[in-house]
Amino acid sequence: TQEYMPFMFSSDISVSGDTILTCGDNGQINVRYGSLYNKSFTSNITNNEKYDIWADGLGRIIAVGEEDNNNDQSMYSTDGGMTWQLGNVTGSQDNFYAISMINSTTGYAAGQGSVFKTTNGGAGWFETTPTGTNDDLYGIYFLNENTGWTVGEGGNCYKTTNAGNNWTAFVWGGGPYDVF
Repeated sequence: TQEYMPFMFSSDISVSGDTILTCGDNGQINVRYGSLYNKSFTSNITNNEKYDIWADGLGRIIAVGEEDNNNDQSMYSTDGGMTWQLGNVTGSQDNFYAISMINSTTGYAAGQGSVFKTTNGGAGWFETTPTGTNDDLYGIYFLNENTGWTVGEGGNCYKTTNAGNNWTAFVWGGGPYDVF
């Protein structure tokens, strides 16, 4: 018999280029360190799905995904994935579908109609100004701390130029289809 292999949703390569990570079903995280450490491991950090992952190559990893009433939609590690802590998400039980980090401390996560921001490396998250939709937002990208885009269900697309204080809807031209 073949061993069950969980579905992996996302992967990332660290800024330094020597760490490869994947995340997916049942909170499974795979980490492979390159020439500096030359090791790899797999761990299950929670029982629910993690949809996106980010690493800085210096030990900080942030995984985001499904929330199961334990406020565990964001989890972070400061030791390369050996141990994990829950991120404190203020005012929401949303799933987080995607993450975009500007640096090791500042970043954004897309959720169920909301965008959340961290300024302490995933230890705490707070909601930015609402985008204007209740639909799921599946993708997020920030060029810098102020300018970013989020996209999602029903073709919803939004842009901010002031760190999420205001979001402006825009049409992506592909119709009312989900955008990832």
